[in-house]
Amino acid sequence: MEIEKEKPTQQVYKLFKLPIEYNEKARKIFPNLKDDLELTKNIDPSKKSIYQHILNPQTNIGEQCIDKWCETYTTDTHFLNDTQKLYKNIHDISINKENVDKMTMVWGKIKEDNNFIEKYNYMGWDKLSWLNQSKFYLSITSLYHITSPVWNLFSPLFAIVFPFILLKLMRVPLNMEMYKKVLTKQFQNHIIGQALFNFTSVPMYKKVYLLFMVWIYFYNIYQNVINCYRFYKNIYLITENIHTIKEYGDITLKNIDLVLFKIKNLPSYKKFSLELDMYRDKLYKFNKGLDLLELTGSFRKRLFDMGSIMKEYYTIYNNGELNNILNYSLGFNGYIDNLCGLRENINSKKINQCNYGYEVEFNGLYHPAIEGKIIKNDIKLSKNKIITGPNAAGKTTLLKSTIINILFSQQMGFGYYTSATISPYDYIHCYINIPDTSARDSLFQAEARRCKNILTNIDENAQARHFCIFDELFSGTNPYEAISSGYGYLDYISKKKNINFMLTTHFVKLCKLLDKNKNISNENMETSIKKNKPTYSYKVIPGISKIKGAICVLQDLNYPKSILKKSEKILKKL
Repeated sequence: MEIEKEKPTQQVYKLFKLPIEYNEKARKIFPNLKDDLELTKNIDPSKKSIYQHILNPQTNIGEQCIDKWCETYTTDTHFLNDTQKLYKNIHDISINKENVDKMTMVWGKIKEDNNFIEKYNYMGWDKLSWLNQSKFYLSITSLYHITSPVWNLFSPLFAIVFPFILLKLMRVPLNMEMYKKVLTKQFQNHIIGQALFNFTSVPMYKKVYLLFMVWIYFYNIYQNVINCYRFYKNIYLITENIHTIKEYGDITLKNIDLVLFKIKNLPSYKKFSLELDMYRDKLYKFNKGLDLLELTGSFRKRLFDMGSIMKEYYTIYNNGELNNILNYSLGFNGYIDNLCGLRENINSKKINQCNYGYEVEFNGLYHPAIEGKIIKNDIKLSKNKIITGPNAAGKTTLLKSTIINILFSQQMGFGYYTSATISPYDYIHCYINIPDTSARDSLFQAEARRCKNILTNIDENAQARHFCIFDELFSGTNPYEAISSGYGYLDYISKKKNINFMLTTHFVKLCKLLDKNKNISNENMETSIKKNKPTYSYKVIPGISKIKGAICVLQDLNYPKSILKKSEKILKKL
């Protein structure tokens, strides 16, 4: 069964599914969230993405499987509670980094080798490709490739002796002395014989011909020696690769059995368990077949078993079902690697378990990427929130902390907080880092389009729960229209009981207009300024911020003093 060649990592991504992907209440994460929140890729390549922080992958395949985590979340609290039970019971699960990375490398080289057939001397003609499944044929060709220099070296002697043997078998009255005389006479009449016996007297073209034939003879011997050496090296490479795959299979089977044992009493994991068990049986059957191969013995032992070894290696390369089994197993090992990373964060208390109820409240909330001293905040979404404060006070970080931890809580049941209660959201929206697509939209048009898409989703799913974050709403237009448009938009969605939102803004007028809205609370990032130097506490407190910190930023960047003085003068008049 031949397959269309595809990169192994692409097939891993398609075949293996995380347990949450089997859940009937699972929902897709909107694509813009991945980039806006830097979930899988940080804008700074030297820094970790959000999911790298929580999953802490140690293997290449674990790194690749991060993308799967950024696809789905769920509102199913039964599944999330089962997930919490599993994650608290993974102390004895481990990942063999060296073996998994080696397997990933070996598997990639095998599947992406466009010269596999020629390199390992398999039959390349499609009509005879069935011979690559024949142990007898592969044994004969292996023996030929390893002995070809000997055959080539003694081919002239064979050409001399074979006719004599053939004539004797035909009962022709002939002895060795007579045969020698006939052979010598015939050889002397040949151009090579003439050149050989009368080299000094024959014409130059015969000398050149003789030398050319001698060169061809020894060149063929050289080529056969090289091919023999390559085949010899390939024997060790093939057996080493198969041994790596077998060792990997043994380790993987132990982890599969361990996971199956841990999830057998988790009802919401049943579909995942059934498929995992199916692939487990297939991998076990394949690995038992590898036990019969001579993979670690002497060269002579390997050579005598070369037919079986070559057949199995071709099957590994070409068999579609086996391709799926091994790709699925790699995805599973990526999942195990990610679970080990989660366990580290759970054990170190970086992340904690949440509860599920009828409200959304975080105690000790913080952003996964914060290093050094961590400032935690308490957030309760009984009301929608408008957050004000000067630049660099932590407004956007607070928004990101909230939405990221809601995602984590609806995927894993854990998050970066001391404690939390979650009422799951059906849809999670993000308005942040809106791009100015000059090919089509202005910045404000792009902002308005994003808001309209969110509004459409809210109206089309009126019975569902929605959570939205807005960073600097409508900042792409003049302040007057930004405030008026923002007020109309926020007043509209704040009347819907199924929506929670958080907004950051510098428009104090907008905050005052919405201050009387019973569904909205104004809060700010605590900041104090002394001698034109802001001090940020990064704590959220009630009320509207009155701090103006933009000129402090200009001062920190060493703007000319004349600019700073004029800015301060105008600011006092506004």
